Amino acid sequence: MYGWTDRPATTDLFEIESYVKGLSSFIMDCNMPMTIAIQGEWGTGKTSMMEMVANELPNDKIIKVWFNTWQFS
Repeated sequence: MYGWTDRPATTDLFEIESYVKGLSSFIMDCNMPMTIAIQGEWGTGKTSMMEMVANELPNDKIIKVWFNTWQFS
């Protein structure tokens, strides 16, 4: 079966690897707590980017919190 899905991409279909690597490096190098928001229109790859960044970051050094705004809208 072919078609579109609403699941995040697990491979770089949006050609955003440089952004993923840059944001991941920024997070690792930052010395203070932070909150990051990724904003954009529906279907532009926000969730996919967040998944890719989360996969780049080590679990033993970074506390990752996933908040699904759709669930609370």
